[in-house]
Amino acid sequence: GKVIQHHFKHHLNYSTTVELMWDDWDVSISRNTVRSICEFFEMAGKQYTDKKVLKEVQLSGKIILSLDGAQPVKHEPSLWVFSDRLTGNVLLAKNLESAPASKLCALFREIEVLYNVPIVAIISDKQRNIVNGVKQFKLDIPHAYCQYHFLNHIAESIASKDSNLKKILRKFVKQLSIVQNSKYSDSNGLYKLFYPISEELKCAISTRGDRFDVFPGIEAHANLEFVVSGLEQFEEIELPPKVSRTLNTLLAALRNLIGENRYLREEIMTLIPDFLSIRKILAKREKKASQIEKEVKKWVNKLQGRLKRRRMESNPQNIKWQRPSFKVSCEEIWQQWIRLVDSYSEGLYEAYD
Repeated sequence: GKVIQHHFKHHLNYSTTVELMWDDWDVSISRNTVRSICEFFEMAGKQYTDKKVLKEVQLSGKIILSLDGAQPVKHEPSLWVFSDRLTGNVLLAKNLESAPASKLCALFREIEVLYNVPIVAIISDKQRNIVNGVKQFKLDIPHAYCQYHFLNHIAESIASKDSNLKKILRKFVKQLSIVQNSKYSDSNGLYKLFYPISEELKCAISTRGDRFDVFPGIEAHANLEFVVSGLEQFEEIELPPKVSRTLNTLLAALRNLIGENRYLREEIMTLIPDFLSIRKILAKREKKASQIEKEVKKWVNKLQGRLKRRRMESNPQNIKWQRPSFKVSCEEIWQQWIRLVDSYSEGLYEAYD
């Protein structure tokens, strides 16, 4: 009972469940035994389907299936959740060691049998195993690719550069003398004087983002510019020599830091408008698939035009995949975006009609 509670109620993986059984109950149990218990419980659960969920799904008369697999812990089974978009109900949840196309196809059929309702469309990420599983299940069924995953891939190129920018700024600020020695502010007059500035600098680099709306590297860069502008007003004030030297050294270091990383900031700022543009296009839920596809093609054509003017490859069929990195140029990122749109084209617009 405790094994089932740990795994299904508290969503703990097999290895953690093994540890807790020993820590809490002095029960020695192997990982394979835990897995066998959980799999038996899952099989028994198939004999019972929630009556409320069953009624709602059957009244709907069809299922638009959404699926996603997540692996919270490396080398542990992935949790796959299958939901109905029409009723909002979770239809099935499975822990799978692997999810080949044949296994997913079998689970699609299992859901149809459990609810005695046809699956008429599927929404998922564009993983090859899912795409092939859907084709094995029903060749002509509409398969919409999740736009969140698509946009996340688009944003990944920007996030790589932004993350590197924040890393550079954060590392530099933490190594500043007034920041490193702020812990001695109670016993050192100079560090006590500069303590509020060191705290402001630490606050300036303590930024967080979400990849979509807030970019922490850009925010940290802007924060440091603001700190510098605030300190500059003290340059004209006559200060004690030691304080003046410390202030001038600090300002010179911060100005140099900001200047050296301005190009990286400008690269990120160049990419953000294109990202926001494709987000805005895909958010037009009132439009038809053909209209959205036309607008996306215009977006792609704009990127291709820039590449052609630079005499760079713009045909998605000839562009090779590149791992996102801060070292990748804006032009190479445009190429990757063109390639991504092409690879998603089969299911990117299905959700609109």
